[in-house]
Amino acid sequence: MIEKLANKILKKIQDKNPNMTEIQRDRIWFGLMILLDELPKTVGLCLITWYLGVLKPTLIAFASFAVYRMFSGGVHLKSSIACFLMGITVFIGLPILSKYVIWNFQILKYSMFLMIWIYNMIMITLYAPGDTEAVPIINQKQRKQQKILSYVIMNLIFIFGILIKDNTISNTLILSTFIQSFLISRLAYKIFNNKYGHEVYTEELIV
Repeated sequence: MIEKLANKILKKIQDKNPNMTEIQRDRIWFGLMILLDELPKTVGLCLITWYLGVLKPTLIAFASFAVYRMFSGGVHLKSSIACFLMGITVFIGLPILSKYVIWNFQILKYSMFLMIWIYNMIMITLYAPGDTEAVPIINQKQRKQQKILSYVIMNLIFIFGILIKDNTISNTLILSTFIQSFLISRLAYKIFNNKYGHEVYTEELIV
């Protein structure tokens, strides 16, 4: 159904742009497939979180997670259904957990945040950017740039998380960085049966 709708939209675009190249056509079709596949999931997620009263922290978690993941990479699940279920677990579970985690002692809060920050820094240093077999990042300059940007984005999110007075949003921001940092780790790749793309590519070149 999604493919048929994407083809229908693409045909209308082609009718208005007869000089479109095959490469442009393929890019537009790929983008439409992603959009049409993700849109219903995003709408469904928003409706569920609105009903549960955690829409705002969910959107914040989604935005911070997405920006950090854009540069740090991470595991990919094998099917869209599995990806959707994981998204529900993370983006609904995280704000709900953040809502009910109340720090009675500030020293405990900042000690926990410090441990998460140290963990994030270690994961970025060791594994960012976490590429996949489907999209390996071989270029060393690109890898270095994405690693630096991973440090920058993670630390900016952390600063906002510390400065924001709202307990739920603060927890959501900090915990979202922890989850994303875990998703680039070797343990996460093993759990979700992924391989680092640059390592696979290097092995193939050696063979």
